[in-house]
Amino acid sequence: MGFDTYLLGGVNIGLRYAGRYLRGLPTGVFPGGYELSYPKSTVALIIINVAVYAVTSIRNMFMSISDYWVELGSYIPILMVEDSSNIYRVFTSMFLHGDILHIFFNMYFLYIFGKSVENSLGSLRFLVLYFISGILATVFHTAFSYIQGAYALMIPAIGASGAISGVLAAYLMFYPGTSLSACWFFFIFPVCFTVRASYWLLFWFATQVIYGYSRLGAAVAFFAHAGGFVAGIALLPLVVRRERLELLRAWRSYGHILNVIFRDTEFVRGLGRLTKVALSILIASLIAGSAVITSNVNYLSIYVADVSGRAANITELDDSVMFALVNDNVEVQTITNTYTRVLINRLVGLDVLINRSASSSSLNIVGLNTTSKLRVGNTIVDVPVYVESLRLTYGVDGVLKEAYGSFRTVIVSIGTNTYRFGESITYDFNIKVVEHYDASRMILSTGLVSLTVSAIALMVTLFRDKELTIVG
Repeated sequence: MGFDTYLLGGVNIGLRYAGRYLRGLPTGVFPGGYELSYPKSTVALIIINVAVYAVTSIRNMFMSISDYWVELGSYIPILMVEDSSNIYRVFTSMFLHGDILHIFFNMYFLYIFGKSVENSLGSLRFLVLYFISGILATVFHTAFSYIQGAYALMIPAIGASGAISGVLAAYLMFYPGTSLSACWFFFIFPVCFTVRASYWLLFWFATQVIYGYSRLGAAVAFFAHAGGFVAGIALLPLVVRRERLELLRAWRSYGHILNVIFRDTEFVRGLGRLTKVALSILIASLIAGSAVITSNVNYLSIYVADVSGRAANITELDDSVMFALVNDNVEVQTITNTYTRVLINRLVGLDVLINRSASSSSLNIVGLNTTSKLRVGNTIVDVPVYVESLRLTYGVDGVLKEAYGSFRTVIVSIGTNTYRFGESITYDFNIKVVEHYDASRMILSTGLVSLTVSAIALMVTLFRDKELTIVG
């Protein structure tokens, strides 16, 4: 079937597609800056997210989400090991937000960047980019829990940030040459500035990668943000339509009088050299991290133990403690109760949480004067411990199943670069492992996916940025 063509800015567009391409041009690209398309998918996502937040936060006067909804719909990686039906959490977590500021800023950035990206891709392709970026963000979050701390596998993750990060990445590739204006309050005085979009988005991406590797703020899924961003770059060549980009560039050329006269569409430069180098280094760091994960994870299991008993005549113990076994290294979740923390630290320092030689057996220790190793900064401190009686029972993997008994130790007061021994304290306790999750296979598989997606994103950044750029 033949069809006529017409010339627009030096680009031949078939009339069969003309109506489709004349609609949906992004804001600021069409001459005069008119927005010719209503970003219906972006607005629909915002409405749905706000509605869900209203429902899930009504019990807390719309200030924060209720615990019920966090438990029901948040993404908790370790639950995928326990029951694969929890896969629904990957999707529901994208529509849950922690508090009013969380939902406000996420929706603000979705609107600011989403409308232009949607108008560049089309509504359906925009949704494909959005949701797949969100899904891959949870993959990165799961894989990089190995680096950020295995206990991150137990922390509920909520929010649309991973999906929105993919939208930010698409904006970076489409419009690196645009400018963004922002205002910040210095005391009571507003300070406004304008910066190139590529610099602002690159800075934001860098903070997510750096914070993630620094293991700062384990409650924030920094690698989910970074993963969603990388996913957006990797997916963009698959969801974009070349004809649509050609038309957008042609319309863009009318913004320059010489381009109108000479039909010059070679003004597209892609990412700047410094932007491309910095972005490539950041993505390469994620490739390196993924490679470390896939090559080093031989064994990663998480154990949940109930702790009961008494600390001298001070307090009763009644806590749940999570510890992870990563290869042959023990990682313990941060414990808020001081006396429970001291107890667990002494047992870790005594090397009794794992004993391969005692697999499927029990050990009894009575009347033993010894020391427990405690790390203080870069120093290992030997803390005195007198074991009155201690019975240890191990499973087939040589990991502690139950421990009960009593011992006496001292509390260590830790300063910035110093420590001192404090008062003596006696424990009568019982510790029993009640849950066990083997996350090795999950970490390995998500690590491989993260490695693949990051490698594709690096190739797109290095070799395909010019063909994706609309405003360079």
